[in-house]
Amino acid sequence: MTKLSEQELILKVDQFYREDLTEQGHKLISEYLNSTNPQVLWRLARSCRYMIQRVNNSELRKKLAYDVREYGKRALELDNTCSACHKVLDNCCTWYCK
Repeated sequence: MTKLSEQELILKVDQFYREDLTEQGHKLISEYLNSTNPQVLWRLARSCRYMIQRVNNSELRKKLAYDVREYGKRALELDNTCSACHKVLDNCCTWYCK
């Protein structure tokens, strides 16, 4: 399968998110772990956050939580003005600390 452009990826992942198909979106965006696009990275962080809610394995949940932090941090390093980057990190911290 040919990789999507980052713009196509963003559109497709956002569509999956709107349709509550987070597992498919996570699978797709996980192919772009090395992206340097903050728009892709914050969506990757968001995807990991939603996957935390869908898995029961505590070790996998812990790994996903660290992934949210890592991808969110990378996104902010690339674009500190990206409000979505700040939001996804804040939401994860708020949710995970409950």
